[in-house]
Amino acid sequence: MGKDTIQEARVLRDKRTPETAAEEVFQSMQEIYVRSSLKVKNLNHDATDKQKENLSEKIKEAIKIFHQMLSEMYSNQENSGDQLEEKLQIDEEKINIGSNIDKHIEITLAYAIDGLRAYEADDINLAWSYVVDANFWAGQVIGASIFKYEKMSNATDKRHEKNRRLEKEIKQWYKDEGHKFGSKDAAAEQAKNIFELEFSTIRRHLRNL
Repeated sequence: MGKDTIQEARVLRDKRTPETAAEEVFQSMQEIYVRSSLKVKNLNHDATDKQKENLSEKIKEAIKIFHQMLSEMYSNQENSGDQLEEKLQIDEEKINIGSNIDKHIEITLAYAIDGLRAYEADDINLAWSYVVDANFWAGQVIGASIFKYEKMSNATDKRHEKNRRLEKEIKQWYKDEGHKFGSKDAAAEQAKNIFELEFSTIRRHLRNL
């Protein structure tokens, strides 16, 4: 690392305080909270304008709820990060970070809030100590979030693969057996029992044949 790089890093770090570090934690947790609440990884660029508009409104509502939760936590002096972490350990057999990510977000926010309170009380060392804990839990949440959405993506891929396979089988079945029926509707009525799918699904696959 060169002297210029070290100097640039020093300037950036000189500007960093427990307050700015806590704000970074709040921002990252807000993003994960919104994605978790809406069960989306990101806004699909292929979505229609109406779908984007609907999702945008849901995102605004989720952000509003997040800030309400943050405000309530800041006002509540009793729920410190240490207390919430201790409670989590007591309940560890009942919960895990994958299925209860909101609990871990809450602990992360609590430690960041503890850091802000200590900073406002001019206890800088204590403030940084809390921020370190907040960043530790933020890392746990971010890692769990990535794992969660990779699982969701894999599940979606498998579902699409199954649907494509069924579509291919239905079309092949119709090519082999379709001549036995007077219409595609009649064929779909028979096929829904064979493939155990809804009539509308079968009929959609036969649409362009």
